[in-house]
Amino acid sequence: MYSPSPNDRHFVTRRRRTIGALTCVAAGLVTTAPAVAQTSAPAGVFCVPATAPYGPAYGPGVPSYGIATGSSARSGDPARVRLNRAQVLTNQRVSQAAIRRADAIQKWLDAGIVGTDICGGALGPEDFSGITPGTVPAASSLPGPSPRKLNIARGGQGDPSRIRLTRAQFVTNQRVAQAAVRRSNALLARFSSGLSGGDVVDGSLGASNLRLGFSITATLPPSTPPAPTTTVIVGSPSGDPSRVTATKKALLIEQRISQAAVRRTNGLVAHIRTGLNGNDFRNASLTARDLAPGVVR
Repeated sequence: MYSPSPNDRHFVTRRRRTIGALTCVAAGLVTTAPAVAQTSAPAGVFCVPATAPYGPAYGPGVPSYGIATGSSARSGDPARVRLNRAQVLTNQRVSQAAIRRADAIQKWLDAGIVGTDICGGALGPEDFSGITPGTVPAASSLPGPSPRKLNIARGGQGDPSRIRLTRAQFVTNQRVAQAAVRRSNALLARFSSGLSGGDVVDGSLGASNLRLGFSITATLPPSTPPAPTTTVIVGSPSGDPSRVTATKKALLIEQRISQAAVRRTNGLVAHIRTGLNGNDFRNASLTARDLAPGVVR
């Protein structure tokens, strides 16, 4: 499972005094994350407890059965923003941290989901097609997941002496922050629209992934598997660079955007760490191809 690196913890703890109070309502881009409900796991579903803090949307002990949009934050105070190279570099690091997380999540999904990535007892008959459901005596519990590691790249510290307090620098930073939000929004949209059996490695779902008391007694002959889902990044850099100014206001806007991206990718990291569940898959999208040997009985 993923364990935050010192560099990642740097962005969610050490910098909190500098940027923790910033909001994500500065621009329309920041407020367009898909709305995904966050609820606790139902009885009979065994996930990994969320014990590590990942920003405002996920604190110690917060259940992560659904996915939070990471859109909650307090309003920022421009008076607390310092217009200097160190602050500009901090903004860069936050945006880059979000992009590294998004890249890791993208690779994790595209490598193929396996049974150990999914909570115990999370999948019911509604998640499958081409099966004959049956019943078995319900066990008292099922093993929880052990999700594959998220390989989040380490970031560099950067060199404040190379930062320039210019319009060009601010335009570049804002575009990087916006790119980070678009990537996090695209990943949230991929989850909220539902993963498919095409995202699952064939033969990897075990009996422990099935809902308590639910069994599969027969399957139809293998058919064409569903296509894997994709991460569709919507939008591109826009706006008039000539309207960007090297001011505290522009710096605050950039901070809000980059922080929104970090919160959303943190929410996805927390969700993956606790285990995927039936709500993450489109109904009837899993097939016999996804079942491990011995599951059908």
